[in-house]
Order: sequence, then structure tokens, then C-alpha cells
Amino acid sequence: MKLRTLACLASASAILAIAACGSDDNGPPTPGPGQDASFDSFVSSSGSSGTSGGVDSSSGNDGSSSGTIDSGQDAGVDAKEAGYTGPAHFLYAMGTLAAGSAVGVIGYTVDPTNGDLAPFDTDGVTAGFQASIAAGIGPFVGAATPAGNNLYAASTDGKTIYGFSVDPKTGALTPLATTSTGAAGGSPYFMRSDAAGKHLYVSKRAGSTIALFDIGAGGALTPSATTPEFSTMTGPRGIALSTAGDLLFVANELSESVSAFKVDATTGVLSARKDSSAPGTPIAMAHHTSKNVLYVVASAAVTPDQAITAFSYDATGALTQVGTTKAAGRTPLGAAVDLTGTYLYVSSAGDPAITSYPLDPATGALGTAVTTSLQTAQTGGHGITVDPSGKYLLLAGEANLVTVLSIGAAGAVTPLPNTIAGTLGSYSFYDPMIIAH
Repeated sequence: MKLRTLACLASASAILAIAACGSDDNGPPTPGPGQDASFDSFVSSSGSSGTSGGVDSSSGNDGSSSGTIDSGQDAGVDAKEAGYTGPAHFLYAMGTLAAGSAVGVIGYTVDPTNGDLAPFDTDGVTAGFQASIAAGIGPFVGAATPAGNNLYAASTDGKTIYGFSVDPKTGALTPLATTSTGAAGGSPYFMRSDAAGKHLYVSKRAGSTIALFDIGAGGALTPSATTPEFSTMTGPRGIALSTAGDLLFVANELSESVSAFKVDATTGVLSARKDSSAPGTPIAMAHHTSKNVLYVVASAAVTPDQAITAFSYDATGALTQVGTTKAAGRTPLGAAVDLTGTYLYVSSAGDPAITSYPLDPATGALGTAVTTSLQTAQTGGHGITVDPSGKYLLLAGEANLVTVLSIGAAGAVTPLPNTIAGTLGSYSFYDPMIIAH
């Protein structure tokens, strides 16, 4: 599928990867019933998404009730009919689709007006429609540069980072040279680009290090010439950056702590490590959108407490607890703050549910939790990403590689019927990736 006729607007900030519009290179197949033949999305060469997991059980594109899998749904048609002229949102998940027809990095458009999903031609090299592009054995962690021009993926059973350039018109990925994760430790557990898109940080749990890579003009990675590895406490997992980008935080699972580093704005080099206690085997973190507040998710493999803790921090990165609350679900694993800094959303690997925590407008402290169940047959969730529109959560999981939830009044979330069905045991572990141009 190739995008057509959608007007390109200014770039929107994104966590992982979404891209936008352009001309139609190959032309889409004939649209199915109810599809808008003139819009910018596309369908597979077979005209069917029976293996894609894209489900629309609410209505057909012509407004009629379908209650069935939406074969090759045009994700943009509703946006066009609503007069939407902004960037198309491209979602990149990792794992294996339900029928096993695609494995690797898998691309879907997200309709910014209603959250509909539709697969696109993810492989920018192989001829014909390709739902995915290879990225090693079982890729499950990834990151993208803020400008959305490059995407990186890796798996824990390999020792290689797979880089891709992102076509700004179609979202298709073209492989770059692969990069070793380095001698210390091994496979990465989390990756994050800095705000300038010049450096990539990789946490390596086995070696208790953070690896630093410079991002070249074309997106190729090279180990930092200054210092390629930085020691942490034991078991580093999730990474977060301060809003100003001057501090990097890493959750140390096995030492129940958070390490903070000062970040050199030019070289990306880390220094002045400061460790703070964070009980409960911390794995994931989310940063407030405007305050110096960090939310740490503890899954409790070592201690009995499964908790979400809010910490404020000073200029050195030293943490001070603002408050803590017992997790509403079993094995909390992912976290994200909405774009307004009003709510924290937490997923639970052990329960098919999302928990919303209102945030104190003055301190960022956590309020009373409200839990929303996912749909029947959905499994627990992992990483969470907020769509750049601010209207949807994208939740990574197992039975569903991605579930879309709409954000409503007072932070309430509602699972939508649009999911990407996956294969148990092969899934996006951390945040789904989104880019917008």
C-alpha cells in the first residue's frame, strides 16, 4: 500500500514511529465495498486482511454495521470524510501476526479521527505488498528518532541492532547497516533516542550497562568514540529522559534502584551517576510532560510490593518520593502520561486491563486509580504509547500485538474493536512505535 493525496503538515512529536503522506508509487488494488477509492490508504494485493488482525466490529466504511473483519480497510477514509488534513499516523509493532504470515517489524496506519487500523507496505525494498520487514530473531524492543526519519529494532536473543530509514511519504522501511550491541552484556532491553536524534541509548540488563551510539546523517549507528558503555546498578531495564534532555534515568530491576546520569548535550556522554532506592523491582518508567516528576513501575519479582511510585528530582537527578500506590493490576509493566500531563496510564501483564491515575496538577502525585477491562480474549498488556493526536493509547500485548483505546472525558479509556492479532509468545514487549510528519 502506498499513501496518496494526504496533505503533509508540520511534524508532530512522537515516541516511536509514524510517517505521513505522498504520491502513489504503485497504485492500490481495487478498494473493497464501502472504501473510498480516492483516498490515501491502501490494501494488500489480495484485498484481504484476514491475517492482519485488523478488526472493525463497529461499522463498515459506508456507515453500515459489519461486525466482521474489515478486509483491507482504508484507515484514512473516515479522516477524509471528516475533513482531516493532518499527517497520517504510522504505527510500527514487533512480533508475529496471528496466522504467522508476517514476522518482524509490522506497519499499520492509525486513523487519527477514529483509531481505525490498516496494514501498509512496511518493506520498502521487496517488491509487492509486504506486511512486515525482517529485524533479526523475534525483535521486541525498538526506538525511533523524534523526527521520524530512522527506526531501530533489536531482540534479546541476538546481539544486533537493526536500523531502518523511514520513507516520509509512505512509511516504508529500508534497512541500514546492522550494529553490534557491544561486548559488555549482550542483548538490549530498552532503547531510546535523545531529543535531537543524534544519539541512541541502549540498556543491557545482563551486563548492567547503558550503551551509547552516535546516529549518523543517514541514520547509521556507531559506538560513541568518547565512551561507548556506562555502568549502572544491576539489571537495567527502562530508560527515561528529562524534559530538558539533560538527565537520563534507568530503572535497575535487580538492585531495586534508579540510576540518574547527566547528559552532555553535544556528545551524549553520560556522567555523574547518582543512584536512588526504588523498591519493588522497577522495570518501566514514564516522565511527566511538564514537571520534574518520574513515575516508576515496579513489577515485584523480588519484593511483595507491586507499586507505582512518583518521584520528583533535583538538578543532580537525586530522587525524592512524592507518593506511592499499590498497583491495581497484577505485574504492572508499561506506563505512559497523556499529552496534557493529567493522567498516568499503567498496563498489567497479569490482567487484561488498563489503570488510569489522575495526576495532581501542582505536584504530579498519583490520585485514585480507575481500572478499565480490555475486551474478551485479550491478554495482559505491556508497553503503552500515546498517539500524537492525544486521543488514543496504543497498547502492546501478546494475543493482540496492539490494542487501540480511546481517551475520553476525565481520563477514561475505552478499548476499540481495532486490534492487531498476534501469536502468543511473540509480541511487542515495550512501547509500540509511532511517527508523524
